[in-house]
Amino acid sequence: MQFELSGENLKNPKRRFAIGILICIISIIAIFAPKLYSGATRETCVTVEAVFDKCTINSSSDQNKYYLKFEDITDTYYLHPSCEDKELMNDLFNLKSGAKMKLLVYEKTGNIYELEVNGEKWLDFEYAKKKIDNNIKYVSYAGYACCAVGVICVVSSLFALIFRRKKDE
Repeated sequence: MQFELSGENLKNPKRRFAIGILICIISIIAIFAPKLYSGATRETCVTVEAVFDKCTINSSSDQNKYYLKFEDITDTYYLHPSCEDKELMNDLFNLKSGAKMKLLVYEKTGNIYELEVNGEKWLDFEYAKKKIDNNIKYVSYAGYACCAVGVICVVSSLFALIFRRKKDE
């Protein structure tokens, strides 16, 4: 089965209705899934002290995630893509194994909101929170815009089906 978003498919009201419903479902996920991150405060984050082992990258089709692995704990935490800057990433990849780290982690997502290496702060909580919140805001805006497109597809297809039915009578 092949799905193609073409003018021909959009002219057919039944297909347009199905496409609109699908877009709305995906949009709702885009609007509400990022809310997982919104509850992060200093109080809801957990302080983790660990010995650094390595920083690894996990590439997916849409973004890279940088994970920190540790010698003394099995948990793996990661930096949110909006918090990654070139200097921080270079420092983490060049960091020798065995460095003592103090992390502020939002356990619900595994995101690192604050990072101290050997007593020196590399990532500040307020900076990370601001960057992640801005990212969430833009994802939500995109979700609302897509949802509007989905609703337009659904409504226009319903009108087309109603008028077609009246025309046939």
